[in-house]
Amino acid sequence: MEADQKFNMEFSEQHYVPVLKWKRGEARALKDLDPAVKAACTPLVEVVPVPTDPETGAAKKTLSKHLDDAIAEMKSSWGTAHPVFVDIRLLPPNQATGATLTGLFDRLRAAAILAIPVISTGATQDILQAAAGIHKKDRRGVCLREGLDAVMAPAFPVAVSKALLATGVTQKTADVVIDMQDVSANKTTVNAALAASAIGKVPNLKAWRTFTIVATAFPLNLSGIAPGVHTLPRAEWALWKALGSLPRRPTYGDYAVAHWDLQELDPRVILISASIRYTSDDEWVIFRGRNVKNYGFGQFTALSKLVVKHPAYCGSAFSAGDDYIAACASGTVGSGNHETWRRVATNHHITFVVDQLSKLALGASVPAAPASGAASN
Repeated sequence: MEADQKFNMEFSEQHYVPVLKWKRGEARALKDLDPAVKAACTPLVEVVPVPTDPETGAAKKTLSKHLDDAIAEMKSSWGTAHPVFVDIRLLPPNQATGATLTGLFDRLRAAAILAIPVISTGATQDILQAAAGIHKKDRRGVCLREGLDAVMAPAFPVAVSKALLATGVTQKTADVVIDMQDVSANKTTVNAALAASAIGKVPNLKAWRTFTIVATAFPLNLSGIAPGVHTLPRAEWALWKALGSLPRRPTYGDYAVAHWDLQELDPRVILISASIRYTSDDEWVIFRGRNVKNYGFGQFTALSKLVVKHPAYCGSAFSAGDDYIAACASGTVGSGNHETWRRVATNHHITFVVDQLSKLALGASVPAAPASGAASN
């Protein structure tokens, strides 16, 4: 049976693809989403490396146990009703293998999670062979995730054909994600021109099952931001709005309230500050405190009081994250820790983006993308 007959997945222009590094804060943000919000998004989950002891550098658990824990969290937080993209590229090279991908999807299948493997044209043959085996069993196709450099390479169309052939799928049973990563340095017009040019390199664009642009302007960390209330532009949102006139408008994707790169902080060396990241229409509002080692986690209560008084605050009923902020401000829940506030910020962000997309009238107030590099069909 063809994959598209057994497994149907289509994204409307109101759909959303958040890229999430699979940690407990992000996972539990998904668990707390309203069911309607869950139905309107498809996360692209990045399996993070096995945590290590900061003193010895030794792994805290085996890779097998790490994957078991990740899948248990995924089933609890995301469930089995909606698809999810799963990517192992953040694992170290000796673990990001075909055997790991196969073992991971064996577990996902046993858990009844509707997972789709993420590959790239630069993937090793054993990864491609593993993805082929996964597709043969699950019939859900693959997701091809590519950076700008790969897409703009002259050999990209040939590389795409080879990757699809190796995995046994066609464009109509495959998803394509163009990952622009950091777009904070450029103006919207420059980002839109880059995106439109890259989109024009995707072979037979309209044939793909889904097509998504992912980007972020969130900084790697907030160390350069002083205590107080600040704003950062959501350049990726401005970029997506500028692509409205393309023959096939991409689905919107971002990295929620995080940078695209993975940064593991050593608490022995880095003094991590209390901060609340709050998404609004065209920017993030950053409520910044001082380092928690010297000033404590109680700062989050004071920061929450600032959030609920800010014009950007959506109200306690908007999302589980907003409800927690209100409860923290009133003192009915504790101040939590960094994981708590990543959960809160991510839950609010996903809810906000889904709401934002649902309200955006198609073609209304959306600037035209640059004429050069328009997508081919």
